Amino acid sequence: MSSDLEVLIRRVAEKDQLALDAFYEATSHFVFSLLFKILGDVSVAEEVVVDVYMQVWNSALSYDRARGNPMSWLMLIARSRAIDRFRILKRDSPLKPFEAIEDKIEVRDGPEEDIAIKERQKVVRQALNRLQPEQREVIELAYYYGLSHTEIAERLNQPLGTVKTRMRFAMMRLRNFLSSYSG
Repeated sequence: MSSDLEVLIRRVAEKDQLALDAFYEATSHFVFSLLFKILGDVSVAEEVVVDVYMQVWNSALSYDRARGNPMSWLMLIARSRAIDRFRILKRDSPLKPFEAIEDKIEVRDGPEEDIAIKERQKVVRQALNRLQPEQREVIELAYYYGLSHTEIAERLNQPLGTVKTRMRFAMMRLRNFLSSYSG
């Protein structure tokens, strides 16, 4: 599937509308599923799907196979678009628990890739669970919700310096925990 999607991305980069249609047909159910699970609203997720494929159309030339498979590239675009929309729509609303999002990001490129992704998720989850709760919280807010240090400080009602320190120490601990993992 990955090589077929790479061919479609190359054709989209050449502004082949039929290739974009085929790429959409092959991948849109994954994109919509991720967007709906992050945003929690069908109509908003549908709107963001359009944004995602507009970005695919406009940035297909920048796809680099060395940086990841086509589904990973696409899901990164979708996640980014979802975070952008989330910030606009839900700036002051409560956030979903990170597990509600983390387990829903599905990138399937074959059974081996699926097993490797699940294993990496398990290792990262275990490393996150070893952090102090306040360190884990800032990592989750930054990575899974795309919040800046300033936004995290505002949301937690904590000084910016405290948030930055927690983030730095959390990243150092995660790096230490994950250094032995080679998957």
